[in-house]
Amino acid sequence: VAKYLGLRTPIAYKWGRFARPRQVVKKGINFAFAGAGVFDTIFTVPTASMQINSFERLLRKNVYSPADLNCSVAFFSFIGNDYIKYNIFNGTSQGRPALIRRVVKQILLDVKRIKDLGVRKVLVVLSPPQNCVPLYSTSKGCNTNNTFTKLHNSLIREGLRKLNDENNDKSFLMLDLYKAFMTIFKYRGVPGISTFPEPLKACCVGRKGGNSCGDVDILGRRLYSLCKDPKSFFFWDNVHITDEGWRSVFSLLLPDSRF
Repeated sequence: VAKYLGLRTPIAYKWGRFARPRQVVKKGINFAFAGAGVFDTIFTVPTASMQINSFERLLRKNVYSPADLNCSVAFFSFIGNDYIKYNIFNGTSQGRPALIRRVVKQILLDVKRIKDLGVRKVLVVLSPPQNCVPLYSTSKGCNTNNTFTKLHNSLIREGLRKLNDENNDKSFLMLDLYKAFMTIFKYRGVPGISTFPEPLKACCVGRKGGNSCGDVDILGRRLYSLCKDPKSFFFWDNVHITDEGWRSVFSLLLPDSRF
């Protein structure tokens, strides 16, 4: 988001105390951890609430003033890792709606907490179509019956609308990744910006069954293959998007956002 808006990429929280000058931290900070969720996931990383705790500690140290927060936007993106854990531990389709409601309830509590700390706007990401990634689909198509994704997004929309009504303003904004992804899949890119001949095909893939992007053998030899032109691929690996993919997504999203 920062890059697309022409801003400096926020420094990672881990490195914030080493930042010089202090003004670097003033330009934003990134609390994210790969693999995190709103609850504990299969990765040992801080949850969303714990990351907000880190933000709150900075406020107590006066790293950010009320004036800083009043002209700030928080970007909140927690989508799939809670659901991935559920799948890995053999969660059932019948139990998934209850999990989705728990996840969304916690997301809404977390974003309200960020707002209550003084941040002017909170930008919340809607889930992309979770079935439509190379991990679960073929290069020719995916199951567009994303019932669970649609439930997640519907509950987020409803919850943010209620929060905005309570505040009598538009403090909580949404980025609709679902709509953007489906548009890119339909048109195989964004006209005038990108072209993805096979948008559901990954650039980096394991060479044999059981191998994934980045795997190496005991001698350090690659067990994966790379595409020749990453800019012609929407997906980097089985689940992650290429830089060109994200550039395309945000070209669809940000013109409609109002900060």
